[in-house]
Amino acid sequence: MIPVRNEERSISRLLDTLLSQTRRPDEIVFCDAGSTDNTPAIIERYISRASHIKLVRADAAFPGKARNLAIGAARFDLLALTDAGTRLHPRWLEQLLAPFEGPRSPDVVYGRYEPMSESFCQRCITQAFVPPPDPGTGLRGPSLASMAMRRSVWTRQGGFREDLRSAEDLLFIKGVTDLGVSMRYTSRAVVFWTPPLGFAATFRRFAAYSHSNIRAGLANEWQVPLLRIYALMALLMATAWWSELGFFAPVAIMGFRAARRVIREDGIRSLFNIPLLLGVTVALAMIDLATLEGCRRWFVADWIQGGRRRPASVVR
Repeated sequence: MIPVRNEERSISRLLDTLLSQTRRPDEIVFCDAGSTDNTPAIIERYISRASHIKLVRADAAFPGKARNLAIGAARFDLLALTDAGTRLHPRWLEQLLAPFEGPRSPDVVYGRYEPMSESFCQRCITQAFVPPPDPGTGLRGPSLASMAMRRSVWTRQGGFREDLRSAEDLLFIKGVTDLGVSMRYTSRAVVFWTPPLGFAATFRRFAAYSHSNIRAGLANEWQVPLLRIYALMALLMATAWWSELGFFAPVAIMGFRAARRVIREDGIRSLFNIPLLLGVTVALAMIDLATLEGCRRWFVADWIQGGRRRPASVVR
């Protein structure tokens, strides 16, 4: 079940890896959410050669609606999910579905995703925000990019929220956890994911993500902790009235944050890689600025303008 929109650069790679799986998918369902490029035409060409590929079309839909439409069009009980812009290991589907075939079959299985950095810029961006692998499971966190579930889980959860540009996946995963269904994890079902190509694309993406994250009610998991960090920076800078060291507080905090991310991914020796440290610091600053821009958008569009649109009650 794959939502797509304007993915003409990467859709062939995804389709090729889907068609070369060691376990052949019974069907592959795409939902095109209003592409303005050749994405639908490319999928149609593959359909002419592989009849088990299906394309559902939606006009300018957000990912949540596209996911719901794709799942609604699927014929089978077991649903394997991934995202556009990914490349699948040949044994991804085989390993993802293996737990369902054993004893005590679960309701949900999460696989693994790994960033695929093709440039120094992408490497810096990846290390700035992608979480490290968990020592126990080997996973970087549950993700719809590598997930399988029974249809009943999607039904009980009420599907995906359809009015958000992003964060519908986080809400769905949180809701599935709250359902208390049986879950398994496998580090063998690997999806390779490509991060944004540059800092400008990163800024645009994270500004949109930040806005949707607040609208989803998840600010305490992202924006609030970041604002606390910047409040601490401001407080330390205020000490510049008494000590010149206060001016170095933001640099020290940003450097510490970058160093933590570099070490957790590449080990302590990576601290001697000065270009990488500087690059991750710049990427962190860019993502922080995008996060604050998303906060501004929410404040203007949802708080101020949204408040004006709220109907007033008349009290007598």
